Parts: sequence; C-alpha cells; structure tokens
Amino acid sequence: MNQTWKIIVAVIITAIVVGGGFYFWQQNKEVETPQITQETKDKTPVPAVETDKTFEGSGFSFTYQKGYTADDKGLWTEEGYQRHINPPEACDTCQIPEVQVKATTSNNTVDQQIISDYDLPGTTLAEMSAQTGIKYENVKIGDNDFVKITVSDMFDVTGYYTKHNNQIVAFRVYWTERDNEALKEIISTLKF
Repeated sequence: MNQTWKIIVAVIITAIVVGGGFYFWQQNKEVETPQITQETKDKTPVPAVETDKTFEGSGFSFTYQKGYTADDKGLWTEEGYQRHINPPEACDTCQIPEVQVKATTSNNTVDQQIISDYDLPGTTLAEMSAQTGIKYENVKIGDNDFVKITVSDMFDVTGYYTKHNNQIVAFRVYWTERDNEALKEIISTLKF
C-alpha cells in the first residue's frame, strides 16, 4: 500500500504543477489583437441597441423605456409586474400598474369621458370644477393636446386625456410622485 500512496501523491502533485503552470501561462500571455482594416470595419454588423419599446394599441401607439413591462392594463415596473401576476394575500394595490393606459372608442367629449371615469358631477369640466373645486388644465405634450386632471380618492390619481377621431386615450398614474418627466416622455410619443 505504501507504493500506491506514493503514486497517488505523485499524480496529485503533478496535476497541481501542470494546472498551476497552465494558469500562469494563461494569465501572462499577450493578447493578440487582429489588425482591423477599414474594409473589415465596414463589413462588421453593428448590434442593435435596445433602448425603447413600442406599445401598439388599437389605432394608437407610443414608446416607453425598456425598464417597463406592458400588458392590457398599462406599464409595470418589473417588481410591480411580479406582484401583479403573483400578488401577496393582502395587497390592495397589486392590480394598479405604474402607468395605466386606457383607450376608449366613444362619441363622448374628453370632458364627458373624464367626468364618467371619475364619477364626477356636472356635464363639463368647468361645471365640475365649479362644483367640486377640482382643478384641471389643458396641456400640449408632444404632438397632442391633453386635459390633465388630478383627483383625490383613495389615492391621488393624475390623468392625461386626449382624443383623436372617436378614440380617447388616457394615461393615468396613482400617487402624485409618478406624475413626472418619465411619464411626460412616454406621453409625448403618442401617435394615432
């Protein structure tokens, strides 16, 4: 048995020496860089860089940053989307996307749609504002005119509504801190 142990130890030592030598050689060898000619550069395809994604709705589209996931309710952060598809037991907000996108085909005016969506009094926004004190404003973002309104219910909800032909598109966010430049950047890309 003594002879067998000597052979096993010799094999182990040899393996360590060979492995260490190979490792040392790999770490210290010079990396050869191929000479790139102009012709080689022109033939090398440039990989596409994914920056934004496109949301295609019925008769409209917009682009959004790649940090979002889109579904029929709107845009979700990755964390929010995971909570949405696998909600914990007591989660009242798991069904609320980061940016809710609602499209409606209707003969309603934007005023009528907002009043209907938020269950507000009046037949126009001016009448509603006089009765409730809720403010609204007309804003231009990108190529479209929007009505912006913030309503306080369980949460502060800010909506941006626009209409093209009979298509009313609303972007809504819950919590005022989500009414930010990233939202306006998304809204500005809306195309009909």
